[in-house]
Amino acid sequence: MMEEPVRGSAPRDTSAGAGRRPAGAPARRRRPAPGSRAPRALLASAGVVVVLGAALVGASLGLRPPAGRILPGVSVWGVAVGGQTPVAARLMLAEHILPALDRRLPLEDGERSWEVTPRELGCDYDLDDIVAKAMAVGRRGRLLRQLQEGWQARRHGISLKPRRKVDREVLARRLRAVARAAYIPAYNARIRFDGRAFHITPEQIGREVNAEETEKNIVRYFDPLSHRRVKLVARDRVPPIRAAELRQINARLGTFTTRFNPGDVNRSINLRLAAQALDGTVVPTGGVFSFNNAVGPRTEQRGYRVAKIFLKGEILDGVGGGICQVATTAYNAALESRLPVIARARPSRPVTYAPEGRDATVSYGGVDLRFRNTTGAPLLIQTQVVGSVVTVTLYGKRRG
Repeated sequence: MMEEPVRGSAPRDTSAGAGRRPAGAPARRRRPAPGSRAPRALLASAGVVVVLGAALVGASLGLRPPAGRILPGVSVWGVAVGGQTPVAARLMLAEHILPALDRRLPLEDGERSWEVTPRELGCDYDLDDIVAKAMAVGRRGRLLRQLQEGWQARRHGISLKPRRKVDREVLARRLRAVARAAYIPAYNARIRFDGRAFHITPEQIGREVNAEETEKNIVRYFDPLSHRRVKLVARDRVPPIRAAELRQINARLGTFTTRFNPGDVNRSINLRLAAQALDGTVVPTGGVFSFNNAVGPRTEQRGYRVAKIFLKGEILDGVGGGICQVATTAYNAALESRLPVIARARPSRPVTYAPEGRDATVSYGGVDLRFRNTTGAPLLIQTQVVGSVVTVTLYGKRRG
């Protein structure tokens, strides 16, 4: 007997491959269950409702900025600009902030000061920029951030700081002028022997303003609204020769004298000028004396005249003729003082004012006379021209 199929059910195909999707056949899409789209739509609708509700609540509580006006509770450097239009806010800021640019304040260096205004230092404020930032409060970002800023402004207030601008060219020009006014030159101590005693003039400590470093500090840190003074970057300039060192000079070390013809006017003038330039020179302890550095260039602008000179064995006319006699006199004074001579050139012809082999020639920018101070103290060089005689004397620390 055969069994009858169960009513209401189709016969099952139990053959191989039954129920499989043929190769290449498109996959069947599952239809969403009835009512599955409803939750998504409800969530989206709920989100819109929340946003709209938050906006309405924010507006009702005053957390949203009024149209075309700055959010209430916003201030710029203590000036309440909340509720104002951009134009009105800018006028208020110009009235309360810009006067600080014309207030006089001191540029200080210790007890010295020079008054300037921030505007003279090239300072200004960008009011358009700060008004734009004030208008952006409560409007930037997502709604949650806007409401947070609104809440902060309502409860605690929001304070903004204006951006300061600096014209570097104006600032640098003004600081250079102040640096020139503040400059104090440094002077070496001086010493003189009057034939009986040594007299010392104390040194002067110099002072120099560093305009570039002061400019950097002003650009980085200075704000006219919060600062009432500006400190200059300055340093002392200590001269190399101090009075305390010169007090070690207590004796004559050596002297030498040569004679010249005062009738040779131009040569005599040159000789006197060189001797005057050399007179009072102080060579520091361990330092090297240079005749060319001490006397300087021999030019007509400095009063030197044309006189006879030796050049490659010939006698010619040249500006500064006669200078070599002063160099020869100084050279012999150094020998008498037992100082080591480290540079000396002989003239191309013999001279009559010094012993043979004890002469020296010099040429500015060329050959030089140099000797080292090995006395353990400063060395004083004094010269004297009287009648037809030139004398060079060296003073220093008395040798034991």
